[in-house]
Amino acid sequence: MRTNLITPEGFKKLQTELNYLWHEYRPEITEKVAWAASLGDRSDNAYCVL
Repeated sequence: MRTNLITPEGFKKLQTELNYLWHEYRPEITEKVAWAASLGDRSDNAYCVL
């Protein structure tokens, strides 16, 4: 007997979230990390947060 572990609506919701994370959120974070790297050594910048 086959059991559906996820509904079609749930699958669509997960696909939408994945597309958002890859195409909108990830590039934004990459840009911020690149900006932080341009300021110098990232390990030094971590201590400023503490």
